[in-house]
Amino acid sequence: MIGKFISTSDSKFQALEKYISVSEDRFQNLEAGQRHLQASVHNLETQVGKMAKLLSERNQGSLPSDTKVNPKQKQHLKAISLRSGKKLQPSNSPQIEKDTNPENDADTTQPQKLVVPEYKPKIPFPS
Repeated sequence: MIGKFISTSDSKFQALEKYISVSEDRFQNLEAGQRHLQASVHNLETQVGKMAKLLSERNQGSLPSDTKVNPKQKQHLKAISLRSGKKLQPSNSPQIEKDTNPENDADTTQPQKLVVPEYKPKIPFPS
């Protein structure tokens, strides 16, 4: 009986040792993964710090890139593009500006009076 007890306890002890070694291996893998994640987070923190430093050094109120001067100086761009992507050529005809006189406009347009019909209340529905 004692021999049987010793043999079963030896097999249980070996199974326990195997379980402990597997657990230790898993724990070491988890520690290595955690160290890797900590290193990645540290790298991200340094990159964000560098970006913040660069942004704070930029002059406030100015654009971050250089602007180019218009070679034609004081001319305005006049371009028309359609939804289809075609671009229309500018017409060479001179543009005629309308001369509006407020005196002429007052004579031609007279305010029209709206005629509102008289309100007639409806007969209530019998109840």
